[in-house]
Amino acid sequence: MINVAILGITGYLGNELKKLLFLHDGVKIVYAASRYFGKKEENDELKKAQVVFLAWPHRESMEKVPEILELVDKVIDLSGAYRLKDASQYPTFYGWEHLFPSLLEKAVYGLPEKKRGIIVSSELVANAGCYETAIIIGLMPFRIEGLISSDEIKVEAVSGYTGAGKGAKIPKVITSYKSGRQHQHVPAIEQELNIPGRLLFCPSIAPFPRGILANIFVRPNNVLTLEQIYDLYGDFYNKEPFKEPFIRIKQEINLKEVIKTNFCDIAVQLEESLVRITVALDNLRKGGSSQAIQNFNIMYDFPETKGLLNRQP
Repeated sequence: MINVAILGITGYLGNELKKLLFLHDGVKIVYAASRYFGKKEENDELKKAQVVFLAWPHRESMEKVPEILELVDKVIDLSGAYRLKDASQYPTFYGWEHLFPSLLEKAVYGLPEKKRGIIVSSELVANAGCYETAIIIGLMPFRIEGLISSDEIKVEAVSGYTGAGKGAKIPKVITSYKSGRQHQHVPAIEQELNIPGRLLFCPSIAPFPRGILANIFVRPNNVLTLEQIYDLYGDFYNKEPFKEPFIRIKQEINLKEVIKTNFCDIAVQLEESLVRITVALDNLRKGGSSQAIQNFNIMYDFPETKGLLNRQP
């Protein structure tokens, strides 16, 4: 039984974490709060935990992580505060200077399908963001096999309004924002795929509450049939002896099938020499809270699927 604390309990992600961790029989929640001020009584409560889940705004996490790491063994941060290795990118994409660049080197990017081998021993996991997860998982087979041409990579994606946080206004229609290279998830995607300066990202917010649907357009540097592309994805994510437990390769995508799950569904279409990769996931689960628990399971040697296979309320 692992003692955990949740900070940021009143936000969308914090609330999802609470619901999921209550159902995880390897966890005891010893402390939960919205904020943290470093008071003695707060520290006394945090010291009872072995790991702290942070579901705070980016800057607040950046400022408080060093203090919290003095009190507990491990931190899983759901913000973007420690995802980037290059501290100079934070003013451009987040609007503030990073005060702890040495911790950026220590942090492990929390995408299990890419980093589980080092997540297992990490003290600080920077949980991958929602758009980041969809786009990196969608492109990894092509990138790792060296099949992406030098062309620009275009992504059009839509997220439920919970992706913008509790303070955001709910749109009446699908509304684009931060198009081009403005979105804060762009540098993490380019960092993890090693494609600097090549991502053109066009995100939108929708009137529905949750879920992400991303269409990724990439031009391979080899001529491939649709069957070959599906074989590539099947071999990459589902090849024995280890099959990715939450990646499903499909012929068609239905966003409803991933809502309130930790699954990420992928379908592919070939349009002349252009490949369209469609990825669906729940921004509050695989794009946030349940992915954090997947990382937690890896860190504490639980089965990776523990507490995450059944569709939860």
